[in-house]
Amino acid sequence: DKCVRVCEWQQGVGYTEVAYSPLKGHKYGVTCVKVSPQSTMLASASIDGTTVLWNLR
Repeated sequence: DKCVRVCEWQQGVGYTEVAYSPLKGHKYGVTCVKVSPQSTMLASASIDGTTVLWNLR
């Protein structure tokens, strides 16, 4: 998949996709995702070696 889907956990509900998801910007499949400790930034890497930095605010 070429996009990153962001979900949040809510007690009693489970995982739900957030309003700004999916994050689209990669031309090839996403292979890795890392979220900052404050959950304000997300880095995603693609199979072609590109990395995209996302502001989650």
